[in-house]
Amino acid sequence: MTKNTTSSLVEGTIFMAGITFLGGFMDAYTFMTRGGIFANNQTGNMAKLGIHFAQQNWKGVNECFFVMFCCVLGACFSQVVQHKLHWFQGDWRKRGLLLLAFALFLSGFVPTTIPHVYVGAAFTFLAGFQSCLFRKWEGAAHNTIVSTGNLRSIGLYLYDALDKNQNQEWSKLARYVMVAFSFAVGCAVGALVCTQMGIRASWLGSVIAITMALTLHQREKACVNL
Repeated sequence: MTKNTTSSLVEGTIFMAGITFLGGFMDAYTFMTRGGIFANNQTGNMAKLGIHFAQQNWKGVNECFFVMFCCVLGACFSQVVQHKLHWFQGDWRKRGLLLLAFALFLSGFVPTTIPHVYVGAAFTFLAGFQSCLFRKWEGAAHNTIVSTGNLRSIGLYLYDALDKNQNQEWSKLARYVMVAFSFAVGCAVGALVCTQMGIRASWLGSVIAITMALTLHQREKACVNL
C-alpha cells in the first residue's frame, strides 16, 4: 500500500471538514464544561504567559507553562503513534483517531470536582496530538484546531478567485470556506450538546472520531481490493 493511498480521502473537503468540526467541538466542550477553557488556544496562553510574567504572577506563569508543555507533549506523542505503535496495519492516523476517541470517552467520566486546569491540560495534549494527524487540505496547509492561518488561506484563495475570475478558483474558495468554518459549526453543536449532556457530551466527540477512523479504514480496504 502506498503512502498516498488514502490521501484523496483525508485531504478531501468532506473528511477534513469532519476533523475540523471535531476540533471545534472539543474547544466548545472544554469551554462549556471545564471552566471556560479554550484547549486549542495556545496563542492566548502564550500571551497570558507574558502578561503573568510582567505582573509577577508566578502561579499564572506556571499554569501557562504547564498547559503549553502538554500541547508539545501531544505533538510529540503523535510521532510515537506514527513510528512506534504498529498494532494496526495501514494508515497510522487510524490509530491516532481511535486513541483520541478513547480519551474523549474517558473524559465523560471525569467529575467537575477535578481542577479545570488539569482537564484543560489533558485536552491541550489532545489538541497538540490531533493537530499532527491531518495537516493538509487538497495538498495545501490546513489546521484543524486553530483558525488564524485558515482565515489567512481564505484571503489568499479569495484573491486568486478575484484575480483569475475562473469557476475553478471560486469553487476552491467555496470548498475551503466550508472546511474552515466547520470549526465554528463544531463549536455551536458542541455548546448545544453540552447544555443537554454536560461532561458526557465528550462521548459524541468519541463517536465522531471512531466514525472518521472507520471511514479511513473502509477507504483503505477499497483501495486494496482495486
